[in-house]
Amino acid sequence: GSIYHRVSDTLADPSAYDSYFRVTFAADTTTDEVLKVRPQIYTTGGSKETFSPGATGAICEYKGRLIAASAEYSDVAFLSKPVGYVEAGAVGVPVEFGMGEQFQISVDQAGGPITALGVMDSNLVIFKKNKVFVIGGDGPNDQGNNSTLSAPTLLAIEVGCPYPKSVVLTPSGLMYQSLKGIYLLDRSLSSQYVGAPVEGLVGTATVRSAMVTPRAYQVRLAMSSGVWLVWDYAMNQWSTFTGLDSAGLAIWGD
Repeated sequence: GSIYHRVSDTLADPSAYDSYFRVTFAADTTTDEVLKVRPQIYTTGGSKETFSPGATGAICEYKGRLIAASAEYSDVAFLSKPVGYVEAGAVGVPVEFGMGEQFQISVDQAGGPITALGVMDSNLVIFKKNKVFVIGGDGPNDQGNNSTLSAPTLLAIEVGCPYPKSVVLTPSGLMYQSLKGIYLLDRSLSSQYVGAPVEGLVGTATVRSAMVTPRAYQVRLAMSSGVWLVWDYAMNQWSTFTGLDSAGLAIWGD
């Protein structure tokens, strides 16, 4: 069979692109002697072909790979190959999603599309609008083998999470916004309604961004109303910050 090698590490000249035929023409002057020592195509050794998962509604990191909830196939989440695996002699390749059912997680179609993702302890948590599923185990290697992922388990919880930006991991569990307010999925995989004290402040607002500030023992939720809801998880108390209309939150430095 044929063995394919990388001809060059540089991109083709953009001026060589033919918009009519939608191809790029390149003159290959590489000799066979030079070509045979160039890196072989990434599928050499059995690594699965890659593909684009398309538009995604939610994405998270789980055990050294990315999980992307498909916006096209509402009951499917795609798994990337392990991040940082060795590809045909090269280290540090970008995130690649493997082709095939080994790199897919399918959940029950009941309850609508996957709306949010989260990770807690050894569990991948998959949210729908009114349902919550958990999965354990490890995904496949880059060849699509040795997966120990469990089947999605539906939790006995009546509230899901239609707001993916609200999901945030705290020392007490996964906090998220449901259609009924702010909830916590604790370490025992039970749900708690922790948002009762700020129920009136939530109203119809949604969480734009969420983060944990460990030094202050706080979870901070930037709401679409312009108010920050602040939960002190050490004291189990709520407070608010005002005048900080924010689109996103992040910790910079220490």
